[in-house]
Amino acid sequence: MKLKLLLAPQPSMRMDVRIPPHGLSALTGYLRKKGFNVDQDDLDIKAIYYYKKSGMNKININVFNDLERIKRYLSGTDDYYLQYVVRKLLRKTEYGGFEIIGFSIYSYSNLMTSLVLAKKIKQETGAKIVFGGTLNPSSELLEKYPFIDYLVHGEGEIPLEILINMMERGDIKEKEIPGLIYRDGGKICKNREKYLPIEEKFIDLDGLPLDLYRKQYEDGNKFRDILILPYQCFKGCPFACSFCKPVDDNGNPHDCLVRKKTPEKIISELEILSEKYKTKFFFFLNNEINFNYSYPEELADTLIKNKMDISWSDSARADTFDKKLLEKLHKSGCIKLVYGLESASNRILKLMNKRYTIEKAEKIIKLSSQVGIWNEINLIPGFISEREEDIQMNISFLKRNSCYIDSFNNSPFWIQKNTIIHKFPEKFRIKIYKNQFNPIELTDNQCGEFKFEEIGHLSCKEKEIQIQESFERLGEAWEKFKGMPRVYPPHLIFYLYSKFDDKQGIVEWLRNNYN
Repeated sequence: MKLKLLLAPQPSMRMDVRIPPHGLSALTGYLRKKGFNVDQDDLDIKAIYYYKKSGMNKININVFNDLERIKRYLSGTDDYYLQYVVRKLLRKTEYGGFEIIGFSIYSYSNLMTSLVLAKKIKQETGAKIVFGGTLNPSSELLEKYPFIDYLVHGEGEIPLEILINMMERGDIKEKEIPGLIYRDGGKICKNREKYLPIEEKFIDLDGLPLDLYRKQYEDGNKFRDILILPYQCFKGCPFACSFCKPVDDNGNPHDCLVRKKTPEKIISELEILSEKYKTKFFFFLNNEINFNYSYPEELADTLIKNKMDISWSDSARADTFDKKLLEKLHKSGCIKLVYGLESASNRILKLMNKRYTIEKAEKIIKLSSQVGIWNEINLIPGFISEREEDIQMNISFLKRNSCYIDSFNNSPFWIQKNTIIHKFPEKFRIKIYKNQFNPIELTDNQCGEFKFEEIGHLSCKEKEIQIQESFERLGEAWEKFKGMPRVYPPHLIFYLYSKFDDKQGIVEWLRNNYN
């Protein structure tokens, strides 16, 4: 039994160099360890590579950005040029001779491209088509697209292991497969998901086009080769932010239990990855490294004790830290933290259920910068009930802290499906509407965009304008107070931290060479 796992292109994002996909490689690692014949490929990074080519080698992935065109094709309308691009892209991987083809879904545009590729593969091979991934494809996909056989909701390791074993025996009992969404006569059925112990998750990158994830930087008489690997220390989040945490119909949050690896397990796995793939750069994919105080402290102490010569980045809450812990983290190899601040207004932070104040967050950000960590800050302009005074607070925050903030993610507010805001809009005095063409029916957590009005204040159109204006004003404030790009490629930041002894040298290099 042969299984192929694919990551389809996300044409809306065209960064020259990316990081290998964690979900795909973790799934591959688990199934290979169980003895299954698994192949994996990243058509996303390959599409970027061939998009930059010229002449006959170029693959025009722009065609996948035309959502109406894709809709028509998926509905049965012939599109010879789209099919030509699909055939050209599929020639960059092997897909014949596999009994199962799995697609990893992590964004809406990646979902739409996956649908187009899956339709073609099904027509040519008849293989079982399975969709899964962080976007949690919705059961409506099975209703709309007969070429999809199964969906996996939640983690994919256990469902695929059981499905493969059943297919090898020739006796598939869908109702016994955790997390599986399947057809049963005229009904769509969904089984309860089951989590894999975090200790059993470990990536295997073999088969991926590793050279396409590398970035070379000229350093004097030689070139420095930067390969950043993904790694996850734990899964789950104990917090319940109103805009991102999925909840059930009673408001009970999902996945609040933090399932974590021990620091000793992390050290062992990082050593294996570093030696096997010849790199010391790691991109941690935790929701927030500081979900409590003790875990990052134990991790930092263990990294320092074992003299791990690595550099790593992660996400963090703008609380819990103190100077002592931040110094330990930096000493252990932490070069960058992405702080999910979201707003500089305490009123908005309370609506978000962030459980800290801007005064506390500001102290943490200053300390983080002072110990030498690269600070990246997330703000969400246009949040529910945002007013002029809230916008001014965000602008003033950027001005006050421009010397402590190194990068800035300016992410306009949108409603995610099944979050507290989506489930209980009346608590936030909003009314939610669906767009005419909206991917929310095709995924179970994230989405495209819900239109919404603030009852008694802003209509849908007025709110759209306000969100856009707030977004633009924050961008303008950054340019005014900082005068630097909002974000930098992760490979560049890792390279510069390996080149300079202090952050000031990095900032000066960027001012002279990158603006």
